[in-house]
Amino acid sequence: ALDAGIFPLAIEAFTRATVLAPNSIDAWIGLGKARLKQGISYASTIEAFEKAAKLAPKRTDYFVPYSNALRMAFRWEQAEKLLRQRLANAPE
Repeated sequence: ALDAGIFPLAIEAFTRATVLAPNSIDAWIGLGKARLKQGISYASTIEAFEKAAKLAPKRTDYFVPYSNALRMAFRWEQAEKLLRQRLANAPE
């Protein structure tokens, strides 16, 4: 649903996934990406990405959309910090 651009359905599916598997990092990342693409609530988008970050603090592959959500919420310094961390951890 996310790849097809059906964001409400993607949000519903990922929300259900986070309820059924609250420790699933991929579910939280998917929810954050779906909310970001829908563009309605950046606060709830950031919350989903924050949950993923708490579950897997060393994982950085989703930091670009996470930083985009932060930028949209005018949290520039946090967005820059994430991108710098991603660059430091990105494979060459």
